[in-house]
Amino acid sequence: MVIVFLLLMGSTVFGWFCITKNFLFLGLGVIGVGILLALISSRILLLPIGKLIVAMENVAKGKLDQTVNIQSGDEIEDLGKAFNQMTFQLRDSIDHLQENVEGRTRQFAETVEELNQTKVSHQKILKDLKSTQRELEKVNRRIMEVDLTKLIFIGNTSHELKTPLTAIKSNIDFILSEKEGKLPDSLRSHLTVIQRNTNRIQMSIDRLLDLTRIKSGHLYLYPEPIRLSAVVGGYVDETKPEDKRLSVEVDIPEDLFIYADKNGLHDIFTNLLSNAFKFTLEGGQIKIIASQEDEHVLHEIRDTGIGIPEDQIERIFDEFYQVDGKRGGTGLGLAITKRFVEEQDGKIWVESEMGKGSSFFFTLPRFMENNDGRSTSS
Repeated sequence: MVIVFLLLMGSTVFGWFCITKNFLFLGLGVIGVGILLALISSRILLLPIGKLIVAMENVAKGKLDQTVNIQSGDEIEDLGKAFNQMTFQLRDSIDHLQENVEGRTRQFAETVEELNQTKVSHQKILKDLKSTQRELEKVNRRIMEVDLTKLIFIGNTSHELKTPLTAIKSNIDFILSEKEGKLPDSLRSHLTVIQRNTNRIQMSIDRLLDLTRIKSGHLYLYPEPIRLSAVVGGYVDETKPEDKRLSVEVDIPEDLFIYADKNGLHDIFTNLLSNAFKFTLEGGQIKIIASQEDEHVLHEIRDTGIGIPEDQIERIFDEFYQVDGKRGGTGLGLAITKRFVEEQDGKIWVESEMGKGSSFFFTLPRFMENNDGRSTSS
């Protein structure tokens, strides 16, 4: 029994051994076939990928005409098509960019050429300007010499005229004073016309003399305390025309003093009042106002005249400029007035409306006294 059992066990073990051996060979065969299939599949897959890699390397080297032909029917084929589309668009973009660069290069070259031509033109203009500048300097020197000669002539002539004119004026004034006897009305009217025109000529000569002093730098001012109310009336009497019906109103505090040059103040008022009387129509009104403003005195000479055009207000203080040349004058009165005001630390300006009149404003330092009684100016 034992022998039979051992035989049975041996045959069973041998049978299992044989079966296991068969399965082992079968498994090894399957594994081998799998490996072979895997190698074949990887070879098939890696071939198109290798093509893509080579194509990409060529594109990186600048060879943009690279394409790949992959017909695997899977994602690798889609990747190849995308790569071909990419290289096509890249070539197109580079071609377009190159065209733009070439166009810009041509434009730049043209611009450079234009700039060179402009530079040459500017150099020629600069040369011409320098030549013109030298000529202008010569002309300016000549003009200055002529101006100096003109000023000397004006000064000498004015002085020569002033002496006999003063004699004429003093004699006319004396005759009209009737100290030597009463004058016939017919003679008085003629002498009054002579007196008025003599005063006008004298004022013009005084303005010319002021201009020569200003231009030559010999305008000397000597400020002193002046009570305005004591002198303005005389300025009005000196400039008011007798042949025109005009009303004059003066509004100046009795105790208001300014610190100014007496002759300069005279010229400021007479120039401004002459203009006011000249440009105010029959029946018009002139008003003279003065008031204290901090350390200065503000003066206003207001008229109801024809007014000044807005586009001419900025020029009325220019030398020889006249708003209305038909009314006569030298065009120097306001220019000289401005200089007299500014030389005494003041300011002057005008406000005007056509058909309603003008107001000339100017400031001059106010006179004050210290506690010790000594005089000072503001």
